[in-house]
Amino acid sequence: MNFYQDILNGSHLAAGRLIRLIEEDDPRSYDALKKLFPHAGNAFIVGITGPPGSGKSTLFDRLIAEFRKKDKTVAVLVFDPTSPITGGAILGDRIRMNRHGSDPGVFIRSLATRGALGGISRAARGALIILDAMQYDIILIETAGIGQIGADISLLAHMTMVVCIPGMGDGMQAIKAGTLELADLYVVNKADLPGAEKVKHDLETMLSFTHAEKCEPEREIILTCATQNKGIDRIRHAITSFKQRVRNDRSMSERAHHQNARHLEQLIKEHAADWFWKNIQRTNAFQEALKSVLDQQSDPYSAARDLLKRLVEDITIQLE
Repeated sequence: MNFYQDILNGSHLAAGRLIRLIEEDDPRSYDALKKLFPHAGNAFIVGITGPPGSGKSTLFDRLIAEFRKKDKTVAVLVFDPTSPITGGAILGDRIRMNRHGSDPGVFIRSLATRGALGGISRAARGALIILDAMQYDIILIETAGIGQIGADISLLAHMTMVVCIPGMGDGMQAIKAGTLELADLYVVNKADLPGAEKVKHDLETMLSFTHAEKCEPEREIILTCATQNKGIDRIRHAITSFKQRVRNDRSMSERAHHQNARHLEQLIKEHAADWFWKNIQRTNAFQEALKSVLDQQSDPYSAARDLLKRLVEDITIQLE
């Protein structure tokens, strides 16, 4: 399959297959990504995160419909927990969003987190390049809502949205997870439940301290009830307004530079770690360390430290 040309022509099938190759770290994916990269950079990427049960999937479904009413094309990446059996996303493409599956202006794909602490897999950036090159207007990313929610997604998205719900202490939860400073928009979903206004008030109070200390612009807090399609138009308007502000905001340009620098850093670390591990496995030193642990002559912590120290010494001697 000619991934490059087929993806530029908008083939969902080619996009899905190439994303799978990226997930599997297949060398064939690199050549296609190199060719697609110059065609990316036009889509507006919105990261949405929040705790499980906050209604993110229903929110996505309504938000997709809202953008499609405005004739905007939408791509969705959903990061789900990894299946211990297949290594793929447990939930697969979300059932709630399947009604958009026949719409050529919508692309939905589930990816496995594959152990990523922030809920974002290593294949995320490659998948974004593919969808961006396909000329989607909006790309929505949903995390699995685990670990340091928002930390990783803020390195991928132009705008980060945190979803809270009443009754779960989400205001404090957001602070503990470090998302208070990372979020550009807060959504209090399931606002028909008691306590929604209190969550909004708590967030406003906490955000007021941040604004006073850093002289930052106020961040909007929107009450929604996704199941009743209430407040979704306000989210779309907030995203559109933020996108327009980004174009003339110097700090946003700096954010993009930071994101690209971190992406390059991560790629180097990942490739270096993979290369280093593959070569370590072939050494006699690794086999000796493994045997000492299996024979209970050494603990794995000491064996690992001793092995790395030995390898560093060998490399130093060779360089001299």
